[in-house]
Amino acid sequence: AVAPAACLGAAVENATTWVCAALDKAVRGRDLDPDPGQKIRQRVRWLNQDGGFGDALDYGTILEEGRGLAVGRIFAILKQVEDNWSKISHPMPWLCDALRKACVKDVAAAPEHVRK
Repeated sequence: AVAPAACLGAAVENATTWVCAALDKAVRGRDLDPDPGQKIRQRVRWLNQDGGFGDALDYGTILEEGRGLAVGRIFAILKQVEDNWSKISHPMPWLCDALRKACVKDVAAAPEHVRK
């Protein structure tokens, strides 16, 4: 698994500013959940048991790779893997790659003052 700091890389010079901006965005988007892990855990359990993935999805890895992303963004990526299950032969590597790309995209889209 990639450490959360590795996702941010050198693009974030002031971590405090970045975190404050992310929290502000979460509050505005109503995506601030006291236990986002619980919702993700339930969704991964459903995908593994009823969604046809046969325990191929690892909750801990998904949570680690998705650290820093809004819960809604993680759910959107889980929905993509669910919708494309027949085309994805190795769902965990696919999910990890999609979560990393989403993280990098979010950092790149952040305003300049947030990245400094």
